[in-house]
Amino acid sequence: RKTFMQTIMHTQTGLDAFHPQTLFKTPVRLGVSFYNRSFFPGCFFMQTDGEKIQKKEEKKPWHTAGVLLFAFLLAGIITVTGVPAIYHFQFDANINMIPMVDIFTDFSQYFKNMLLFVPFGFLLPLLWKRERLVEKTVSIGFLFSLFIELIQLFSFRATDIDDLLMNTLGTWVGYLLFKVILKIMPGLCERFGAGEKPEEGSLWGEEDGQNGKGAEEREESPAARYEMELCFGIILFLMLTLQPLLSGALWELLYH
Repeated sequence: RKTFMQTIMHTQTGLDAFHPQTLFKTPVRLGVSFYNRSFFPGCFFMQTDGEKIQKKEEKKPWHTAGVLLFAFLLAGIITVTGVPAIYHFQFDANINMIPMVDIFTDFSQYFKNMLLFVPFGFLLPLLWKRERLVEKTVSIGFLFSLFIELIQLFSFRATDIDDLLMNTLGTWVGYLLFKVILKIMPGLCERFGAGEKPEEGSLWGEEDGQNGKGAEEREESPAARYEMELCFGIILFLMLTLQPLLSGALWELLYH
């Protein structure tokens, strides 16, 4: 009897190794089928980590093209708003803190300021999934517009509360446009998107510790996680330092 029970326990231990919960924890997955309480090797399939990486690689060209477009957009916004180079800073405060004073006499200017940030509000959640919360996208648009308005204190441009409000509104409109496109063409949006989407209600995407999700389970590397911040930093550095020098040299080369 003892030998018979040991045999059963040994057999059960061996079958436990083929339990689906055990199998799906391994890098190589094995499909099995059970019939009449007997174990029969069924439809075998293998999915290695290399295949997962290959699927991620397919997104990279789309995401890279989108990031380059976003970088050109940032450079364009900085150029249009008249942000000067650091060595041209000269404090010349011209501040308007009364909102919507000229909305009926100069409505086109309000509309242009809103339209300027619509692509910003669209591309931000499209390219980085962790920004796909309306409060995150609008907050980033607000902070970027605020940065521009503060820098304009050191230029010939006016620092206007209307610009800040309309830029923020444009970011929100761009986000709504993204949500519509996401509903219509989710597959296309997934090709451009990268990173991990935060849980609803998590403003800055720090939900991992709250949900008990370990750092080892994260799919994105630190470089990918801070890609957006790096993009902002690089473009701002180039536009505030090197860009005026390169533009001046190119102008001299072409027209003199």
